[in-house]
Amino acid sequence: MQVAPGQQWVTQRRRGRQAWEWKRSLALVPGDRIPLSLTAGRFGRKGTSDEGYFVGAMLGDGGMTSCTPEFHGDPEDGAVSFMRTFAAKNGCGVREIPQGSIVRLRFPYLSGPRNPLTQCLRRFGVWGQSCAEKHLPEEAFSRSFWVGCISGLIDTDGHVRVRRNLKGTVHGSVEYATVSPVLARQIADALLRFGVTSRHRVLRTFCSCVPDTKPPGWEISHMQLAMLRPLKVTCTDTTKA
Repeated sequence: MQVAPGQQWVTQRRRGRQAWEWKRSLALVPGDRIPLSLTAGRFGRKGTSDEGYFVGAMLGDGGMTSCTPEFHGDPEDGAVSFMRTFAAKNGCGVREIPQGSIVRLRFPYLSGPRNPLTQCLRRFGVWGQSCAEKHLPEEAFSRSFWVGCISGLIDTDGHVRVRRNLKGTVHGSVEYATVSPVLARQIADALLRFGVTSRHRVLRTFCSCVPDTKPPGWEISHMQLAMLRPLKVTCTDTTKA
C-alpha cells in the first residue's frame, strides 16, 4: 500500500493501557497494529435498512428452519414492535404465542403462493440456517442494510451498558455474542468499515441448540481491538503531484 508521509493512522499502543492513538505514516514501525477491513472498504446497493434490521433480528432471535418464519422476544421490546410492522407491510399476518415473559411470533402469509418474509430471507441467503450455522453470504450489501443488520443483531443478541474503570472513568460499552464464528467475524469486519474497532474473543460455553456438543461462544465488544491483518506501507512523496 502506498501512502503519503503525513497520512494519519489509528494504532494501538503496545504497552500499558494499549490505548488507541494517531500516528503519521513516517512514525509507523514494524509491529504497529492498524485495524483494516478484511473485505473491500465499499458498500453495494443490495438491501434497505428495514430489510437489514429484519435479517439481523432473525439471525439473532429468529427461527428459519420450519415452514413459517418465527421470532422470539419481549412483547414490549422495540424489536417485536418492528417485526409486527414489517410483517404487515409485506402482506403477512402475525400470530403471537405467549411463552412466559417473552412472546413467540409466527408470520403466516395471507395470500399468494409463497410467504413474502420467507422469500426475503431467501433473497439475503439466510433461510434454513440453524443457530450455529448462521452467517451472511459474501455479497456487497448496501450501507443502509449493514446499519439495519447490525442494529437488529445488537437488539437481539447484544448488550449496551455503562462501564466504570479502575480510575472511575465512565464510558459506554456495546457487546454482541453469537455461537457462529463466521457471523462473528463478519460483524467485526462490518464494524471496521464504519470505523469501529472491536475485540473478538472466544468463550467456551454450552449451547442448548446443538445437542451433545459444546461449541465455543463468540463475543464481540466494539470498545476494544478486533481483528488485524499484516500491512506493508510504502511512503510516497505527494508534493510532486
